[in-house]
Amino acid sequence: MFSKVRQRLKSSGRLPDLEVPVVKRIQLLSQIYDMTKSLLHDAREVIKMFDQEEGTLKNSTEAYADTLRVLGASVKANNPEYTIFLEKQAEIYDELGHLQRRLQYDLSVKVVTPLSGWIHADFARMNSEMKRMYEKKTDFDSISSEVARNPRDGGLIHQQDLCRREYERQMEITKLELLRLSGIRNEHAKILSQFALAWKDYTAAARKLFEQIDSAPSKMTSVKGG
Repeated sequence: MFSKVRQRLKSSGRLPDLEVPVVKRIQLLSQIYDMTKSLLHDAREVIKMFDQEEGTLKNSTEAYADTLRVLGASVKANNPEYTIFLEKQAEIYDELGHLQRRLQYDLSVKVVTPLSGWIHADFARMNSEMKRMYEKKTDFDSISSEVARNPRDGGLIHQQDLCRREYERQMEITKLELLRLSGIRNEHAKILSQFALAWKDYTAAARKLFEQIDSAPSKMTSVKGG
């Protein structure tokens, strides 16, 4: 894919601008980074949306279940049937809270951990190698300008050759890093599917629980009627 780069460097005596395949790979890296940041943001927002602002060990749904139990206990003497109803509701909300915790765990392990690890490790390394490549190119461009003004200066010509070699070496390192992007993009697509699957499983299970909650009043009515 990048085979023409080195050939042109050797034949021209000057370094050209980055070739289209390299530029496209750099653009792809930027796209993957933006997508990763967006997915991380969404996953973290979902993870924290069930938490209480006070930072207690229980999430908001589990806290609501506790409130129902307290209310049930307070009316037990005068209305034991209503207490039973509230206890059943509390059990449902406890189960919903468990589902939410499971979703939080799945997103943390399957989405946040691998993506944040990629940003702090692989992306940081790629970015560092690209930065070094541009620095080497700047060095070469600078010394080439000096050689153009002093074409017979042997010291400058030698320094230009050294800068060229350093730039070529760094470009090869950078290209090897960038060539991994197709595989990385595929891996991130799998992580996105894990996000979607975890959310789908949660919403399906939560829907069943809400159906139980919706049907509870009619059951309560039948208890009173009996």
